[in-house]
Formats: sequence, C-alpha cells, structure tokens
Amino acid sequence: MVAVVENAECPSVSPNGKLIAYKKRRADSQPAHWDIAVLDIAKGTEQIYPLESGFDDQLEWLDSSTLLFGQPRTDNPGDANIVSLKLETGASPQLFIEHAWSPSIQR
Repeated sequence: MVAVVENAECPSVSPNGKLIAYKKRRADSQPAHWDIAVLDIAKGTEQIYPLESGFDDQLEWLDSSTLLFGQPRTDNPGDANIVSLKLETGASPQLFIEHAWSPSIQR
C-alpha cells in the first residue's frame, strides 16, 4: 500500500466512484483539528472544505455531491448532530439529524 495523501484518515469513496472524501488534519494543530478534503481521482486534485469547529468522525456520502458526518453539539457536551455538507465553494454544514452520530447510508 502507498499513502496518496499525508495527514488524512477515514477515506470514503463516492457512490459514483469518482471522488474520495476524508478527514485531513490541519498542519501543526494541537489538539488535532480536522477539516474535510475531497480528492478527484481522475484529476488528482484535492479540495479542502475547512470546518470552523472541526470534527472527528467517518464521512458518509448521502449522494455524489453531499457528505454526512457527526459533529459534537457545543450546547450539550456528550451530544452530537449529524450534519450535511454540499460540495460547493463556501458551503457550511447544515443540520441533517439532531441528537445522532456516525451516519450510515443503505444503498
């Protein structure tokens, strides 16, 4: 095996097989701060989607242009929400399911 991206974890292949999403650690962040990154397999290009509060969960594809992931609630420690992120420039996470964690889509 060969690592194709440094500081990346938890890869998830898009339903159409053209993209790989993963969490990517910001350089020199202590404690670790993870953003979302998406690699276009054919082009070999990476797009970063910075997250204000970060996250630490496996990404799941809702469809070929939307990711789901768990994000801790700031108002209630120990609780979380599943949020969605459209793969568009400037997009921000949107509430998808309250009081839930680590989404899984059945296809």
